Amino acid sequence: MADFTVDGIAYRSRKMPARTQAHVLRRLAPIIDPVYRLMSSGGMTDDAVGAFAKGFADLEDEQLDYVMDHCLAVVQRKQGEAWANFTTPDGKGTMFQDVDLTGQVQIIAHVLRDNYEPLFQKALVSLKGGGNLSA
Repeated sequence: MADFTVDGIAYRSRKMPARTQAHVLRRLAPIIDPVYRLMSSGGMTDDAVGAFAKGFADLEDEQLDYVMDHCLAVVQRKQGEAWANFTTPDGKGTMFQDVDLTGQVQIIAHVLRDNYEPLFQKALVSLKGGGNLSA
């Protein structure tokens, strides 16, 4: 579980089921390399931003909807002392109309980081010969 804040509002996310993680990751494949280049460049270089924008634009609507829907489905927002689900019961909309695309992208980024950072860290260690993926 990850707790985070976007625009001064507290959120938390649960882990997606492993099978859902796999399907989300598969749909994100076209933008993994551009995102990695963006992160490893240490900044927003024109080449990295352009590659990310192209990869993002190449996602089919169905792919993008799948990623957004499944990421937002594991999010809750703090409401007073309670937590409320971020998405509608059918999972096709949000309960909070005050969250625009910029806010949703930030929330999704937190969910993706929480779900995939351990995977990529283990993979990097393994590729460098410093670890065992099964550990």
